[in-house]
Amino acid sequence: MALVGFVSAVLALSSMACSSGAKTASTSPVPLASPTAAQSTVSPGTAAVQPALGRSWSSGQKGYGEVRPSEIFNGGDPTGLVDNITWESWGGARAIGHGTSTYVAPYQSTAQGTQETATVVAFDLGSCSGTLMYRAVEWYFPQHGGEFDLANYTDICKGQFVTPPPIAPPTVPSGTFFHSPSGNIHCVIGTEEGMDYAECQILDFTYKPPPRPASCPTGDYGDVAAVNPRETAFWYCGRGPISAGTVLPYGHKFKVGTVVCDSEKNDMMCSESPSGHFFVLSREGYQLS
Repeated sequence: MALVGFVSAVLALSSMACSSGAKTASTSPVPLASPTAAQSTVSPGTAAVQPALGRSWSSGQKGYGEVRPSEIFNGGDPTGLVDNITWESWGGARAIGHGTSTYVAPYQSTAQGTQETATVVAFDLGSCSGTLMYRAVEWYFPQHGGEFDLANYTDICKGQFVTPPPIAPPTVPSGTFFHSPSGNIHCVIGTEEGMDYAECQILDFTYKPPPRPASCPTGDYGDVAAVNPRETAFWYCGRGPISAGTVLPYGHKFKVGTVVCDSEKNDMMCSESPSGHFFVLSREGYQLS
């Protein structure tokens, strides 16, 4: 039953109670067949049914089961908390609000996170155990490139985090050149002398370059990282420019043999399995292992 039908049923029962002289009417929850963004029109003096924000599924949580909560807390570390929320919409297919949460930048620990403005989106409006509610919620930081993602969210009817199933990365020809959508990171992935490898060069960065070793007295250093199965990830000395090649969209991967490169909004990661060697490059920092 759509949201309009849900409200109509409540109004009908309320009318029956009034005609019999009762002050209240006790009814069973009316299940919804599908969510709708339609807004209900009710007669004056009758409150519209307002969906709640899911339901609590663990102790210590806050905001779940409430209408327009000013605070949401999953329990656990600070990244699961958003407070001081003001809602600009509620009751439609999506409810959008803005609050404050802990932003943890790449290569930072939770303790290094900072309090910043976050956008909160409650969605998947429908019935959960007979109660009208938003069955999913997520929050993100637009100022850091975050955006609403239908594939990653918290199912607040079942109480579980939802992520898309892993997709095997496509295997590309050896010697494939590619770059991040921003154009700031250029890479090559391939096989040479029987060994799979990946190399990436970052063109513009704000991190402090690593200390230059004695073996590299001249030439660029700290801008080109490489990974292979035989040694831990390392910096090239004076590698020279890597061609741009094709674009590797965010959220996509390329694979050659045992090496995989993963393009994300904040960084580029290339890893080798089963050795576990990898490197991560971003404008703000790096990690080699």
